Amino acid sequence: MRRCRRCPGGTAALAALAVALTANAVSVTNVFPYSPYLPKFLGLTDDDRELGFYAGFFMTAYMVGSGMSALFWGIVSDRFGKKLVIVVGLFANTVPQVLFGMATSMPAALSLRLLMGLLNGLVGAAKALAPELVPPTEQASAMSMIAATWGLGNLLGPALGGLLSMYHLCEGTDEGEERGEEEGEAATAAGAAARAAAGAEGA
Repeated sequence: MRRCRRCPGGTAALAALAVALTANAVSVTNVFPYSPYLPKFLGLTDDDRELGFYAGFFMTAYMVGSGMSALFWGIVSDRFGKKLVIVVGLFANTVPQVLFGMATSMPAALSLRLLMGLLNGLVGAAKALAPELVPPTEQASAMSMIAATWGLGNLLGPALGGLLSMYHLCEGTDEGEERGEEEGEAATAAGAAARAAAGAEGA
């Protein structure tokens, strides 16, 4: 890729933008694999049939916030520069995400996911900035890179979220495993008693 004469560091800047977009996608999607367990973990409900309903709020809160603030961040990008919006977006991908991991209630967790979306105009600014970093003949490739990094983040985010939450999920299912073992032992004993009774009748 030839460097854009208007941006001497175009290639390096485009690579940095790709990393930022991937990190953004990971931040958005890492909650997907463990969101069905969060309502029970936060003490909202013990009914497994309700988990899917509440899990949807975690997945959509970010998107709602992002949609509400998209026009605002577009105006900020035009007036103060796209780099500022990208930096704020990266901040929104880190601090609220860490606080989300420490949330102890459903309202707090949802508020932080919503805040992540409200503060994040990274994707829109990146789409506007990417074509400026390369020559006109390579702008299509730059825009394709944006789509590719979102796809990569969609792969890495759920994978990392699932791997990092495995310990807590396994820890939360110990009681269920013990109950299953007890029920299995009871079923084995009942089967043995039934066979013994059948043998006695046959005799």
